[in-house]
Amino acid sequence: MSIDGYNSFNAVILQRARYFEAETGPDMSQRMTIPWQSLSKDALRGVLEDFVTREGTEYGAQEVNLERKVAQVEQQLVKKEVVIVFDAKSDTCSIISASDLPAR
Repeated sequence: MSIDGYNSFNAVILQRARYFEAETGPDMSQRMTIPWQSLSKDALRGVLEDFVTREGTEYGAQEVNLERKVAQVEQQLVKKEVVIVFDAKSDTCSIISASDLPAR
């Protein structure tokens, strides 16, 4: 994948994270951060696949396959650029930018 394709996909991840924030609101009191290391391999794969295949996401002019999308988000988890959150209010799990978490 080209650098442009990689950057486009990263931009989509951040866009999706901000969309989740807009849909659920800024109140983190109903959210719980889930350490990705605590999930089984299958559960993590399911969360990642769900995140990268949600409808309404454009990945730019260059098509990115599912395996690459999952690998890129997983790399962002390892680098602590994004985190998995569970929202008790909406009973949903998503991935958001780590910079969008409130300071502790």
